[in-house]
Amino acid sequence: MPLSLSTLADQVGAAAAVLKPLHDLIAAHVMAAGRLHGDDTPVPVLAKGKTDTGRLWVYVRDDRPFAGQAPPAALFHYSRDRKGEHPERHLAGFTGWLQADAFAGYNRLYEPDRPPGPIRDVLCWAHARRGFFKLADIAANTRRGKDAPPISPLALEAVKRIDALFDLERTLNGKPAAPKPACTNCCPGNGRQSASRRKLPDRGTQRMLTMNFLISPLQHGPTPPAKGGCGQHGDFHKTPSVRAAERHSKPSSFGGATALGAVLLQCFRRVRDRVKSGPLPSHGKART
Repeated sequence: MPLSLSTLADQVGAAAAVLKPLHDLIAAHVMAAGRLHGDDTPVPVLAKGKTDTGRLWVYVRDDRPFAGQAPPAALFHYSRDRKGEHPERHLAGFTGWLQADAFAGYNRLYEPDRPPGPIRDVLCWAHARRGFFKLADIAANTRRGKDAPPISPLALEAVKRIDALFDLERTLNGKPAAPKPACTNCCPGNGRQSASRRKLPDRGTQRMLTMNFLISPLQHGPTPPAKGGCGQHGDFHKTPSVRAAERHSKPSSFGGATALGAVLLQCFRRVRDRVKSGPLPSHGKART
């Protein structure tokens, strides 16, 4: 039986109204979390005589990587554009940790005077890694032939370091977070923290990565204190990337690694510019 467009639209609208209380319950559960993964993705939208591009926003609550007992859930919102006002409205009452990409639309959420309080930003190692991997992907360069850019040894080293953090997180995934004692010798009681710090570059490797013309030596700077923590190394109940949110829309911050991840984006851009300015020797092999 053929149905008119207006009848179909009315049915969709009625279903959305019936499901609204369920959506509200999911939203309350997700926004009660202390940590969220956030992401957005474009979606095609039919318009008169054309197809527009809307955005689908997703916020994921998933505490399973550190044996959390709360049920995982994903909350979706739709918008006709990608303005920063949308995540500001979605997260209006949230004040925990947000792990997302470097989209500028999130910036006002992190301001200290934001009511009811600032959201603590946690950057994503997977996003930082992608740019470096493009400069260290030997297989892709082989396919490009003689016009391929040279493999960057600095980018290759960055990929290896980030991969070490992902390997570490796989061994810790699903295990409960260790108690946070008073800070003694860099909080040795925190398993994720102490293990991840052994994977981070030492000062000598940092200088090798930066080579003075890339960035200033990376610092393990302070991050906002977590409840029950010493406040010097941040909250380690997080995973290396926002891939949990990406899976729903299409795991890290390890204390000082949060600052390192932010700087790696800047490092990638300067490595890329360095590669364009002249050839660099190739060596080693990067993993996909």
